[in-house]
Amino acid sequence: MPSTGGFGSVPVERVIRNLHTPPQAGVRSRYRRRHRTPQLLNDLVLEFLMASNRPVTAHEIARLSEERGAGLSPAQVYRVLDRLMAAGSVQRIEVLAAYVPIRGERMGFLVCLRCRAIEMFSISDLASALDNSCKAAGFCTPAIPVRGAWSLR
Repeated sequence: MPSTGGFGSVPVERVIRNLHTPPQAGVRSRYRRRHRTPQLLNDLVLEFLMASNRPVTAHEIARLSEERGAGLSPAQVYRVLDRLMAAGSVQRIEVLAAYVPIRGERMGFLVCLRCRAIEMFSISDLASALDNSCKAAGFCTPAIPVRGAWSLR
């Protein structure tokens, strides 16, 4: 079954097939491997992310693209991921150096440093709780990233 993703894109297999389709005589194809547009590369990387059920590293995307015949280098993948993050389509999980597509609101991630499992949570819920705690303590609301390792023992 072909994998599909959101954002009105086409299945990964179709994008990859089109990358290698030779242009017809006199017709310039936008899918030729020698010249792939930034939008085509964005679509391809986003499809790989949408098809995954977990955060994916840039090197994993490059390896997967090679296995599927698209042949993206890690440097290409990083450039595409930078564009997708700037466009608000992808979010990076710093502690894993991995990426996830944004599906709706931006989410925060709890990451187990032992097994690398993740649990998503609503950033707006955290911001509300932090705002209430700061007001109760008489502090201004901070704008800080939450990071660290805690023991609940």
